[in-house]
Amino acid sequence: MIRRLRVRRTWGRGPGQGEWSITPQPTGKRYARRSSYRRPSKGSSGLIWVLVAAGALAIAVVLILTSHKQENMGATAPYLNKPVSASVLSLLTTIPASTYSEFATSKTVSFVNSLGASIIPDTASQAEAAASSTAAASGTSSTPSTPLTEWTSGGKPVIFYAGAEYCPYCAASRWGLITALARFGTFSGLEYMASSPLDVYPLTPTFTFVHATYTSTYIDFTPVELYSYVYSSKIGYYETLETPDSTEENALTRLGNGGIPFVDLANEYVWPGGTLVSPTIFPSGAKWSEVAQEVHAGQGQIAEDVLGVADVITANICKVDGGQPSAVCSTVSSLEGVA
Repeated sequence: MIRRLRVRRTWGRGPGQGEWSITPQPTGKRYARRSSYRRPSKGSSGLIWVLVAAGALAIAVVLILTSHKQENMGATAPYLNKPVSASVLSLLTTIPASTYSEFATSKTVSFVNSLGASIIPDTASQAEAAASSTAAASGTSSTPSTPLTEWTSGGKPVIFYAGAEYCPYCAASRWGLITALARFGTFSGLEYMASSPLDVYPLTPTFTFVHATYTSTYIDFTPVELYSYVYSSKIGYYETLETPDSTEENALTRLGNGGIPFVDLANEYVWPGGTLVSPTIFPSGAKWSEVAQEVHAGQGQIAEDVLGVADVITANICKVDGGQPSAVCSTVSSLEGVA
């Protein structure tokens, strides 16, 4: 049975709110390496000066644009796309079980329900079957979509995430997702990120999964960051980062309703394009280390929201992975299937 976790707020992933548009991933630029330098021939000095002047102008333009970009990102600029420090990563991935247990209560369920979330059976296949039966009775044809099945990779349930670096709701939600996933495996390659300064809740501190690797005995985590935090005036939208494959696209279009952040737990439970953690809880200018310390200590509004959502994600992962590891799943058994 496919179940959905619906949430109230939806963030569009394409040009225009609520619209999903994916473009082919651009190929990397290749720069030719010179094997040698040739001495200029006589009479080419004028051309050389023209080329030097043009080069200087190009460098000046790049510096101006870079400076403007850095200015927009404020104090976060020097950290973006830089590896997360060992201390910050440790704070998020070594949260004591006793701290988590404080939030594995009805208060956690109440918080998630306050976002409008509820688990309902996915009736897509039933609706398609009914449509097919009606069409057959009327003598018309109807081809139902391929029924969704449990999503696994290498025998492990797939935890799929789709978001974008510019998106403030994705930025806030990654905190809860990362802390939950840390209970089942280990991250490497996480980098600092902040939401776009041009959007609502600008510069919400977060991370990016673009270069991250996740290792787990129990689950397979597959993230896709669709767009960068860099806005391109040339295309009138944010630069494309990653493109989902056909399986991921199927989940996004059929269960995600075109919104991000989108989280699919093995096609069993989904958060179809709504915020898991509200970006409103992050104070202006909040630093990654400060947020991580608050979450680790289990104190304050940020910790309550992040750990509350992490507990619900944990419980539902336990539901799809057979309750492993038992030391983790036994602490959230009362929350399985709840949100």
